[in-house]
Amino acid sequence: MFVPSYRRKVGGGGVRTYKFRLYPSEEDRRKLGETLERCRRLYNHFLRELNEQDDIPPRYELQKELPRYKEEHPAYKQVYSKVLQMVLHRLYGNLRSLSKKKEKGYPVGRLRYKEKGWYKTFTYNQSGFTIIKTDTRLDVLHLSKTGEIPPRMHRGGRGRSSRSLSNGTPVGSGTPASRPTTGGNGSVEAVWSP
Repeated sequence: MFVPSYRRKVGGGGVRTYKFRLYPSEEDRRKLGETLERCRRLYNHFLRELNEQDDIPPRYELQKELPRYKEEHPAYKQVYSKVLQMVLHRLYGNLRSLSKKKEKGYPVGRLRYKEKGWYKTFTYNQSGFTIIKTDTRLDVLHLSKTGEIPPRMHRGGRGRSSRSLSNGTPVGSGTPASRPTTGGNGSVEAVWSP
């Protein structure tokens, strides 16, 4: 089951998160699964590179390598570029958390490689997704390079969507769900729940 999480900014600087269940077709389910697998492999690839280096380069240096990586591995051209950038963002966030704990004196190990089935989310940050409002409860979530998937919109949202996370759950700080949402400051995050 894919459950997207949709985050929006609301007045006063707060963020409200709504979760909606997706109803993907078999073809959409296959595409979402392939995207998750490619994100997992990319995470492991760059983690391996970072483990082989003494100093960790800035995140944007690794993000500059993504176009070359996509040329060497053409299957990654089927994944939206911001989704791949968010994989590196997540990896650096994990490294930052470990280093902060180490600075505070906690015993820490190393980041582990993600085994198959252990990488369960991907994020569309700022762009690459749209929620298309229909007259029924089954609106349409358009994910770039994946397709259109009907979520069950059980409540309307206000604000702007900030990102799209796909484990099946849109997460975003964004525009009202009553009109098409094209990202902006929003996001959709999809989470896979078997």
